[in-house]
Amino acid sequence: MFLQNLLSSYFRDPALDEVLINGCDQALLLSGAQRRIESSPFSSTQTMIEACQNLAFMQNLRLDPLMPAAGGALELMIGARSEHFRWHCVLPPVSRDGPLLSLRRHRLAVLDLEDFVTSFMITLLDTISQHPGPLLIAGPTGAGKTSLMMALLQRAALDLRVAILEQLAELPRLGPGWIRLQAQAADLGGSGAFSLSQSFDELLRLRPDRIVIGELRQKEEARALRRAVLAGHGSVWVTLHAATPEALAARLADLADEDVQLWQSLLEEQKAHLIVMGRGFPRVQGIWQFTENGPMKKAP
Repeated sequence: MFLQNLLSSYFRDPALDEVLINGCDQALLLSGAQRRIESSPFSSTQTMIEACQNLAFMQNLRLDPLMPAAGGALELMIGARSEHFRWHCVLPPVSRDGPLLSLRRHRLAVLDLEDFVTSFMITLLDTISQHPGPLLIAGPTGAGKTSLMMALLQRAALDLRVAILEQLAELPRLGPGWIRLQAQAADLGGSGAFSLSQSFDELLRLRPDRIVIGELRQKEEARALRRAVLAGHGSVWVTLHAATPEALAARLADLADEDVQLWQSLLEEQKAHLIVMGRGFPRVQGIWQFTENGPMKKAP
């Protein structure tokens, strides 16, 4: 309960986006471009470790020196409103100077497209949302990739059978017909693991209208994207970190440990769309579609 109470205390400020806690040393509070440094809410390293481990245990996650990183999603009442958060923790010995904890507010259910783009681009984004090919949203941490994706899904797919597939739980279920599958790590005895690939196999049997893989962080998610497209489920949406449209195929190949040309051909054959975001306004910096001549810019 300690971390839940901590979240409630911090995030009563509606402008606060993220809290980054460096052990017992300090807490960095981010509100848009504003930064504020405060004392850490933890008085001892052991107290912080135990609080993080309790949170992980409540979500059936392992967090200890042999599995020193974990993260997930939380839904809590802040005042009179239910809000969504993502947490991530890294423990010693990987974090050399003490445990690290990040707490990020997701405004996934309350943001509209007007929060990201100027009005003339909304029609284009609505059209892209109906395209049967893949949709990839790229940008740096904190650009709002996941929030934009959820805003688009609420406009285009709230009544569809949206299947969310994740390695780490993050995306909320906003539509009554939405379903969520998540990979499961092995327990302390080494049993009970259920990989993202296995989860994907089950997902294909559940007849989704649209597949959302969440953020591509490693090989499993990238290969799930490729498998979804090759299996005929072209309408698959993901977010990832990629610098430019020209670098997208190389980024996907690096994540999947596969050939760049394979990914370049896949993007072009599927006429995939790419939305690139930044931290300024408008958040959407550009929209591209992949063609046989490479990525073609559509806006702005």
